[in-house]
Amino acid sequence: MTRRLRLAVLSLSGLLAAVPAMAEQQKFKLINKSGYTLVRFYATPSNTDDWGRDIFGDATLASGYSSYVTVPGNSSQCVYDFKMIFSDDDVVVDTINLCQTATYTIN
Repeated sequence: MTRRLRLAVLSLSGLLAAVPAMAEQQKFKLINKSGYTLVRFYATPSNTDDWGRDIFGDATLASGYSSYVTVPGNSSQCVYDFKMIFSDDDVVVDTINLCQTATYTIN
């Protein structure tokens, strides 16, 4: 095997070994400092049009509290859209790179 071909095979095997590590669930700390209770929370990869299900289900997140959130599914996506619905019916949509942060604060 030529040196160039060996390097190509090694590079390809390194890429394939990294794929399972990248396709993990996204987990982050959500901090609510909004002054209102967060009653519904949606997170979806930015390249998706469907919000999916409310991650909180029957739970809520009162202002002044925090919770760890795991985004459903296994995705290699880093950029997510968040849709947050509060107790006063206010709706806030934001985009976040979950590969660059482990905490998201609602102000």
